[in-house]
Amino acid sequence: MQLSSFKQLSDTSVRFTVSVDAPAPHTVWESSIIGRFSHNGLTLHPCRPRTVTFTTYGEPVSAADVEASMVVDTLFMHSQH
Repeated sequence: MQLSSFKQLSDTSVRFTVSVDAPAPHTVWESSIIGRFSHNGLTLHPCRPRTVTFTTYGEPVSAADVEASMVVDTLFMHSQH
């Protein structure tokens, strides 16, 4: 899974792209920064990257801070032993 193209949209919003090489069911991302994602809990498919926007609740944030704070998890990660 790749998170890329982090771009500052405003003082409180950052856009990024999520892409995968294989299907990734129920993919969720989290940030230690308080805010919300425009999309979350998705099944991702190869060749169909998704664009997601992260927006804080009024606190300024930088694209670098959002990128550094990201944690990604999928259903597939929990099914491996």
